[in-house]
Amino acid sequence: MREPRVLHVIANLERGGAQELLCTLAECRPAPAEILVCTLADGPLRARLEAGGALCRVVPGPRVTFARPVRWVSELRKVLGALAACVEEWGADIVQTHLLPVLDPAILSLHRTPRAPGVIWTFHGTDVLPLRPGRSLPLRRLACRARYRHAARRVDAIVAVSEAVRESVARQLGAVAGGRTRVIENAPSPRKHEPAGPTAFLRQALGLDADARVVLSVGRLSAEKGCRRLVEAMPAVAARVPAAVAMLAGDGPERRDLEALARHTGVADRVRFLGDRDDVAGLLAVADVVCLPSEREGMSLSILEAMAAGRAVVALDIRANRSLVEDGVTGVLVSPLERGALARCVADLLSDPVRADALGRAARARVLSRHDPWRQAGLYAELHRDVLAARTRR
Repeated sequence: MREPRVLHVIANLERGGAQELLCTLAECRPAPAEILVCTLADGPLRARLEAGGALCRVVPGPRVTFARPVRWVSELRKVLGALAACVEEWGADIVQTHLLPVLDPAILSLHRTPRAPGVIWTFHGTDVLPLRPGRSLPLRRLACRARYRHAARRVDAIVAVSEAVRESVARQLGAVAGGRTRVIENAPSPRKHEPAGPTAFLRQALGLDADARVVLSVGRLSAEKGCRRLVEAMPAVAARVPAAVAMLAGDGPERRDLEALARHTGVADRVRFLGDRDDVAGLLAVADVVCLPSEREGMSLSILEAMAAGRAVVALDIRANRSLVEDGVTGVLVSPLERGALARCVADLLSDPVRADALGRAARARVLSRHDPWRQAGLYAELHRDVLAARTRR
């Protein structure tokens, strides 16, 4: 059987785990497979995708919300029409979705187009439903769940990036959806497996003193990523490790508040906000410890990249992180409820480079043995062949 042509539809091409997955698939895809991408919003990772051989097209998403339902439905129809045109033009056999809140069920309308492509949903986090408690009206959330559960019976396959995400799919969308979900774990890009070169120039460019002890956090500066925990921990870390410096690589809506918090707690000179960076591999080489204080994850690529770089990781003790970090062996897990634990664990590793180095070596060995990007690409290719074969038999 020929290799299926798969069209990936994603919310945006900003820096993030789902976008990194597409880049990794482009870099590791088995020949003669192609990567076709439609994005509802452009972003910096488009250039990397195209450099990897992917065909990319921007299909602008709806510009209004449910607050204007008539206009929203009209714009949704335009989006679906544009996607159907891409399916026809590129001869796509399968459409695979990523990060499409509310739109996942609507994508199933492509089943009724002339090519009738298969549809795969991909869930990258444990928040499966797009409307979370506390952020939506109860009736709207119930309607959203009912819509997703009904649509989940018609989707050709569902992918979860970890067992924790699969459990969330089953819990939120029902046992039928959970039973049809295939777990394909994330893997860092092959470029992240290679150790970075000398760091002296980058340390100088970052304004780091020769004796600075660096804790790095990589990710979007939004509430769910938990960067506030690290900033709040820095006064206690600095009290034990006077040369400690925190670097936050990423941007987002919380940046101003985090900068104000750093000033308020007296650590503005110790917390560097680097913004979005293309040189994360270099930053990982500079770091002594990597801290990922996110409270919700599917399977953190930031943790995987840090481990691949041989860096000791401090992360919150949540279900998804336990599948990556073995506490005390390949990193350190911290209870989200234990006050002061994050500061203590970060300071412990910054002040004990021998232990941090041992954890980093064990972490790198684990990633190299269990999270191979070519194997990940092969598993997606196998899924795509299975879906195409099933639809051909109908």
